[in-house]
Amino acid sequence: MKNNDFDFIASKFEEENIKAPEALSEERIKEKLENGVSADKIVKLKSNKKRIVLPLVSVAAAIALIVVSVSAVSHYGEKELKSTDNKKNNTEITQSNDDIIYFASYDEINTLMEEKNALIEEGESPTMRYGFFAKNYSAEKGMTMEAADGASASSSSSYSETYKQVETVDEADIVKTDGEYIYYICDYKPVIRIYEAENGKTKMLSNIELEKDTLPREMYIKDNRLVVVSGVDSYDYKKGSSSKTVVYTYNIEDKSKPKKEYEYSQSGYYTSSRMIGECVYVISNHTNNYYVKNDFIPCATAKDGKFSQIPVEDICAIKDSEDSSYTVIGAMDIKNGNEAKKAKAVIGSGSDVYCNENNLFVAGRSYEYKNDSYKTKSTVIKCSLDKTDMKLVATGKVEGIINNQFSMDEKNGYFRIAATTQTKDGKDINVLYVLDEELKEVGKVDSFAKNEHIEAVRYIGDMAYVITYEQTDPLFIIDLSNPKKPKILGEVKISGFSTLLHPIDENTLLGIGYSTEENEFGEATDGLKLALFDISNPSKPKVIGEKELSGIDSQAQYNHKALMQNREKGYFAVPISYYDEDADEFGEGALVFSVKNGEIKINKKHLSDKIEEASRCVYIDDYIYIVDTFNAEIDSFAM
Repeated sequence: MKNNDFDFIASKFEEENIKAPEALSEERIKEKLENGVSADKIVKLKSNKKRIVLPLVSVAAAIALIVVSVSAVSHYGEKELKSTDNKKNNTEITQSNDDIIYFASYDEINTLMEEKNALIEEGESPTMRYGFFAKNYSAEKGMTMEAADGASASSSSSYSETYKQVETVDEADIVKTDGEYIYYICDYKPVIRIYEAENGKTKMLSNIELEKDTLPREMYIKDNRLVVVSGVDSYDYKKGSSSKTVVYTYNIEDKSKPKKEYEYSQSGYYTSSRMIGECVYVISNHTNNYYVKNDFIPCATAKDGKFSQIPVEDICAIKDSEDSSYTVIGAMDIKNGNEAKKAKAVIGSGSDVYCNENNLFVAGRSYEYKNDSYKTKSTVIKCSLDKTDMKLVATGKVEGIINNQFSMDEKNGYFRIAATTQTKDGKDINVLYVLDEELKEVGKVDSFAKNEHIEAVRYIGDMAYVITYEQTDPLFIIDLSNPKKPKILGEVKISGFSTLLHPIDENTLLGIGYSTEENEFGEATDGLKLALFDISNPSKPKVIGEKELSGIDSQAQYNHKALMQNREKGYFAVPISYYDEDADEFGEGALVFSVKNGEIKINKKHLSDKIEEASRCVYIDDYIYIVDTFNAEIDSFAM
């Protein structure tokens, strides 16, 4: 398509005063392109529909006819960045390692971005991203799609917590409880509601309304503070689209009258966040606005309260990156939000986040042009954490695409990451890499599970448990005790596939995912599947239990935060959509199950008359509450 064709289309839109849908804005298209999936991924559609297993190559090719990638190729390593005078900052260009480049001035950044813009206009940008369907086609808001050894979704007290990858690192979600109250975000509305919950009954206490055009994404509860992470999207035909991530903190000592305390903003659409103690870390992706000259510097709220450009010394680039977007990492102390806040920006976008108490890792995609084709790699940014003090310490690259945050882990200074890549003839293969503290490769398990792709990973101690899928669901057990020589110890196959692995104990692993069936179109998902693996002998893992629940879908199949665990009483619960075509029965509710003595037991299937779309389950004492964030309803039942 030529530029004058775009101009003609744009003029017609302007004449008719037609505004493009937000979902088709440049920012949102870029977001989808950044998070595409590899070939042979499974298209997971809306609940209660059978999902057909199809390669996405043809889909991506079709979409390529109407979507043009806006990323430009820029090879930082091909020429030295020259220092220019800057009245605000005269810092010399430095490199913390060979892969991180710092700038001496804003002028250098603007010059670099203008060169990228020229490449875009000349058509010298990377080809269509590998998949338009980011991560999981049916993922709801709040999905950003981590457990440490034996980590759980709940504490030993009488209420549930958000399921998290690392026990000491909290993750945001759309529903929270503190044991007395339930907090939830209303889908597609700038509203957070607080309900009192007692003995299965609920009463709304307050309704927090955010500013116009602001949509809350996820939230945290810490003592008497509510932390809301929100997104603000705007579009101007002449200036293009822009996004901003905003964090609000509220004092909720009086639940009926929440009081806003602090506000922090940073450029870019929200991708993920974490909270350690009283410090919240927010990650966003900022796409440059090429409609406005010299508007290439991301902004964040400074200590003076102004939304201003991030200091040049806090901006860097990944060497040889082909991405013109930024990953913006902001930190704020929720008790002292006016003073304790800071932001860093890295040229090179990322969306999958792994975080422990010491380091935060952000993984994104990069594209290497070689032999007349683009090879997809995963770029990793490592940021050390000390409350609001952050330091970008290393970047690294591995070949392939990671599945989600569970593909990453760090132990004893070694970073482990599992990815799916492709052979020269386009066949999927899988690799588990071990990187050192500088994110340099020290070992790997190469080319396992050919013609399959990774669906789930779990690291427990020195072991990695990897689920791959094509027709069957192999579980691989990989020994990482020698970082330089990791090796596969054993594997076992099962029908269907798991998308989340949860350790029950040191000898048992629970898989949550999809059952599958053959139909006239090929392989299709056919409901919820629970699988139990005996991992006591790593060289000979066994399937010791499984349940296939036809007609049942759950957000827990693609979002780990939808899994709820009651450790005290020994059960799990997930929100479900249920449909029985033969009996013409359907509904929304919760499925409760338990694992005991090597068996999976279905304790209860509760369908609700009040719930139209079950989003989350939480428990308080003896009751499970089902929350419908789309229709703003809560139902409960006793356990």
